[in-house]
Amino acid sequence: MSILLPARFLSAAATAIAAMSALQSMKGNVVAGIPKLYTMAQYSAASFEASIALTAILLAAIVNFVGIVTGATLFSPRLNLYYVIAHCAAASWLTGTLLQETHFKVWWYIVAMISVPTLLFESGMQVAVRYSKILV
Repeated sequence: MSILLPARFLSAAATAIAAMSALQSMKGNVVAGIPKLYTMAQYSAASFEASIALTAILLAAIVNFVGIVTGATLFSPRLNLYYVIAHCAAASWLTGTLLQETHFKVWWYIVAMISVPTLLFESGMQVAVRYSKILV
């Protein structure tokens, strides 16, 4: 189980790097999600929505880093395994959408299926460890 901690760190780093890269190069994905003949208002609304989704993905990775640094969820093998799988899936999915320039709304699926559960698990464990002194 000692491999889970470095794998968790690396998978969270991969997700954070993929999200930051997507924030810098999301134009192709935004254009893929709007009509061929678009106005600047349509483009800026779609770009704003895409940046919100990517920020949520990045936030989940950052919260995971906080969990690693504070040590609250560091010694929970099941949760570490979940985080490794979730962040590897998020990084792979996000990188695939960037390379193929797919519709940017796919990023909301990453947020719903990976980032939100990760945020909820990590936040719940942080609260449980801080206020009830329970180590799982």
